Amino acid sequence: MEILQSHFVGNDPATHVSWLLKQLAPVQGARVIDMGCGTGAVSKRMSELRPDLKFTLVNKDVDQLSLCPTGDAFELLHGDYLDTNLPAGCADAVMFCFSLWYTSPEFAMGEAARLLRPGGRLLVYETTGGESVDAAFKEQFGFGVHTAESVAGWATKAGFVSLNTEYPATGTDMCRTWLASVGEAHLFDKVFAPSTPFALTGSRAAAKRTTIEDVLARHTKVALQLSGGKDSVTTLWLLRPYLDRITVYWVNAGDAAPETHRVIDECRNVAPNFVEIKTDSLTWRKIYGDPTDLFPTFCSPTGRLLGFGKNKYSDRLTCCRANVMAPLHRRMLADGVTCVIRGQKSCDMPAIPFQSGESIGNMEFFYPIEDWTHQDVLDFLRTSGAPVHKVYEYGTCGFDCMHCTGGWNEALQRFRKAEYPEAYQYVKQKLEQIGQDVRKHLTALDSELES
Repeated sequence: MEILQSHFVGNDPATHVSWLLKQLAPVQGARVIDMGCGTGAVSKRMSELRPDLKFTLVNKDVDQLSLCPTGDAFELLHGDYLDTNLPAGCADAVMFCFSLWYTSPEFAMGEAARLLRPGGRLLVYETTGGESVDAAFKEQFGFGVHTAESVAGWATKAGFVSLNTEYPATGTDMCRTWLASVGEAHLFDKVFAPSTPFALTGSRAAAKRTTIEDVLARHTKVALQLSGGKDSVTTLWLLRPYLDRITVYWVNAGDAAPETHRVIDECRNVAPNFVEIKTDSLTWRKIYGDPTDLFPTFCSPTGRLLGFGKNKYSDRLTCCRANVMAPLHRRMLADGVTCVIRGQKSCDMPAIPFQSGESIGNMEFFYPIEDWTHQDVLDFLRTSGAPVHKVYEYGTCGFDCMHCTGGWNEALQRFRKAEYPEAYQYVKQKLEQIGQDVRKHLTALDSELES
């Protein structure tokens, strides 16, 4: 049996999945999480109907997961859908199709709400029934059924709105035939035939839009993180009327371009509360190695000890954390900061770890330009009188350190080549060295893949 469900709209898989997809109504290019996906048959048919969709198939049954579809449209996740460990706000739609029986629906609705972006869609397709059906399910499977009203209540509690319940006309021929073929016809007569399917749909409520006035009403220690890049400068310029109540923090890692210092100095002039945190990334890199986006393990401490490599490297994010993120965080904690303002935008990454308005511990996060695009930011900078880093004449990416060998981006090298030729040559030589060390691993990988 292709789809492990008892009741089919139209009494056939194609019509049934088409109807489910219509209820789910995912946006163009949506990421859909199929909770308790079985063998992924529903998602596979939805993908055929909507090739723009991407699916994450969640199942704690390894055998079923091994039968799920694979390819660019599908990500397989082995685990419990009550605690997926996926980032908050990473999905546009979540569906439970004949999978809510097995566990706590209240917690399942909470996890679905956590995973969905504001406005994201929920679909629950299950069967229900009276006391006799509930008793039959418990006797046969060890779990009962839930009423549509109960599921709707849990969904509401989790923050879903615009809930709608339908009881579609369905057929059960496929389920009856299949159970009879495996000698389990009694299950159909006792459990599935008297049950009634329902579809519950809804949307995750949009979070209340936080304003700077809200933030300043709640907090007396507010930090604005400044890098000199386009997003943080835009955020600072937007909040100029409030800067007397905000402390601006900038980490000077000891390797900023003269152009960055120019931008920072202009920002410093409009910020009455300005904190400069000094670190020494150049010395750090001499000790721990140059940052790279691909780390050659032959050049790790153990690899060098065994003689496989001689050059020292660090992964880029570790370098950034040591020289920028961690010192900044420690200083803000020491200063008693309880709200952090960032120039974070939703388009910057597939999933933002902390949403605007969300609090982690005693720290709230606020992103005034979260809905802006790169072009929105550049247009604002060019018309507002704010300082604009020359790197944005070459692309949309900025940088903290002039001689950084990570964060690979062709536009940054074009900027260095045109504006700072010595830095360009230094980085180019380092990248060639990294390329030689990484290529050893890539050659071995290619051989593995070709074998």
